[in-house]
Amino acid sequence: MSRRSFYKIIHTSARTQWGDTEKRILSESVWMEEQGHLVIIIAPLNSPLYLKAREKGITVHPLSFQTLAQVGEYGRIRQIFANEKPFVVNCHGRADARIALKAAQKTGVPCRIITRHTGGALKNTWANRKIYKTLSHYVFTTANDTTRHLRDLFNLSEMEIFSIPDGISEPDGLPENDDARKNLAHDFGLPVDTRFIGILGKVPEPKALAALFKAVKLSPRAASRHLVFFEKAENKNKERMAQLASELGMAGKIHHAPGTEEDCWALYRALDCLLFPEPPAVYPGVPLGMLEALYAGCPVIGADCGGIRDIIAHEKTGLLFTPGHDSELAKMTEAALADETSAQKRAAVAREVAKNKYTMDAMGRDLIRIYRLRQVKIERRLHYN
Repeated sequence: MSRRSFYKIIHTSARTQWGDTEKRILSESVWMEEQGHLVIIIAPLNSPLYLKAREKGITVHPLSFQTLAQVGEYGRIRQIFANEKPFVVNCHGRADARIALKAAQKTGVPCRIITRHTGGALKNTWANRKIYKTLSHYVFTTANDTTRHLRDLFNLSEMEIFSIPDGISEPDGLPENDDARKNLAHDFGLPVDTRFIGILGKVPEPKALAALFKAVKLSPRAASRHLVFFEKAENKNKERMAQLASELGMAGKIHHAPGTEEDCWALYRALDCLLFPEPPAVYPGVPLGMLEALYAGCPVIGADCGGIRDIIAHEKTGLLFTPGHDSELAKMTEAALADETSAQKRAAVAREVAKNKYTMDAMGRDLIRIYRLRQVKIERRLHYN
């Protein structure tokens, strides 16, 4: 093989939602194809990933990965691998990995990967050992805490597991903060001088949501802002959300992010700061939205856990609060809003870090280096045999 190798890569995913995992698979696939590599995605028919990948011109194959269908689908995916002869198969969850990695092993795929994006603590069961030790050459994670957990659990070497956060697909440009703020106020039918705070992540369950609202109320400056949630609330939470806001004197100040994903950059620029409350997962990854906020120069405050602490250096690129300490979150939010100069200095440093370390180009180069590492290892083995 030549030094400049072009790889055929197959991603598999059993997920039927549209979240950070699916965004990563799609953006990575688009980037790889732009570099001359060939990408195929195997996902459930008409899932968001399937549809969006097809719209981008990426080759897609439908597979449900449902338990009752796995006997028949194993033969189907094995045939796909035999026909396509990929260099890389990257599985993005246990449901697809159970049959995809086995099929990849049987068909001699040279580089087999399991990616764990986020989730709870795994157990050292036979089934998990088979996925993470026997069938995979490499394990990818998005956060250092997850890497340490899996490395210790399955006794993986440092050359078998890698932390690779999601990459930012860079925008062509960023709007001015004042323009973005005024446009957002207009979208919500509010006065042009309205100020906003963003809330990243899934809308918390009622108890956690009440704690978040109370933390905001503890900060006089935060209490005067309007809150913009990036995620839509589940129907069962909408009434409770409105009730809590009313009880705490925040009626009319709770909003959900408008527009499409492409509008997110204007939203980051419209915010005085972005909060990321404690995530539900035991081992949370690096939220793509947090990386995008850093790139956009938006001051950030996050829970000191998982992937959040990987990307935020306290008082250098943002602020970290102890999970569950609402008064600490309130204090930091008040400080960030009271001292805008310091907040903007941190945001400027964070933006440079994001531009240098967390773009799709940076992520793609890391992936190619690992593929090349595997390629060289195979070439040397063939040479000496």
